[in-house]
Amino acid sequence: SLPRAVLCLYHRHGWVAVSLPARASSIADMRCSLHSLGILVAWQARVAASLRVSMDHTSNLSLALNPRQGLEESEVARLVGPLRPEDRESFPAADRALRRLSEAYEGHALEPFWIDGGAFDRHFDQAYAQLGNASLYGEILPASVVRMFTDVGARPGMTYYDLGSGFGKTVLLAGLLGLRATGVELVDQRWRAACDALSRAQEVSSSALLPGQVRMVHGNILKYDFSDADIVFTDSLAFSDDVIEQLARAAGRMRNGTRIITARPLDGAWLKDLETFTAPSSWASDFDWLVQEVRGLPAQNHPGLAEVQEEGPATCSS
Repeated sequence: SLPRAVLCLYHRHGWVAVSLPARASSIADMRCSLHSLGILVAWQARVAASLRVSMDHTSNLSLALNPRQGLEESEVARLVGPLRPEDRESFPAADRALRRLSEAYEGHALEPFWIDGGAFDRHFDQAYAQLGNASLYGEILPASVVRMFTDVGARPGMTYYDLGSGFGKTVLLAGLLGLRATGVELVDQRWRAACDALSRAQEVSSSALLPGQVRMVHGNILKYDFSDADIVFTDSLAFSDDVIEQLARAAGRMRNGTRIITARPLDGAWLKDLETFTAPSSWASDFDWLVQEVRGLPAQNHPGLAEVQEEGPATCSS
């Protein structure tokens, strides 16, 4: 018998094979639909043409894009989506930041459609045990991150966290826009890729980031103190209900006025829903993110996570 279930999805550019973990014999075993897993295949012809899919007994899903160097400015703009006038007004260096982001990820990281079915098996088991389906991966598009910062009133010098930061693109972009940015990621493969991108960004322009302005942390978001945040982003679509509940409690320890952008709402008397932010992501052309704010009660009176934090998580920084 096969060591894992293989799901074959057909789209107009051909078949894509997705190998599920050994514990899953059906989508039902993953306890959520294809949509909620973020495996909604919406490949553009140009992306599909440059895609290589390799499958073996050690990899859930390996997707790699052919390296492309020297992207033209029009190409970058088409891949990341347009910036609005108000985005450029809030962040005059936004276009330059997006170009530097492209260079840091060697061009292909700005592809809008990217699927990672849990990285490698040896990391998947750990991630699955701690965060449930959170090891599945999708991304908000870079230009949408700039729009998000504009809409929530972000300013240079503010403290930003991405909880479940993946390959680190929102974190690096936040730093390039002048925020103090930290990403926390559990899956080792993604964290290392984020550190590599950070290193390349500094090689391209040593003055683009201040010392310590960007930090990529390899750790569990439930064991990391982010109570000093001004803005928190979490692509929580595939997080388990228990993780969502614990994040909501952790939000109670943050300062009043902290903005939280989340794919799934956090529930607590200390949280107020402000607005819905609609932006394209890797699994949908328009996805609704909820913006919430910590307010109403003294933050220190809110029930937070346990005081025990991870000691000395692996970190790379600018």
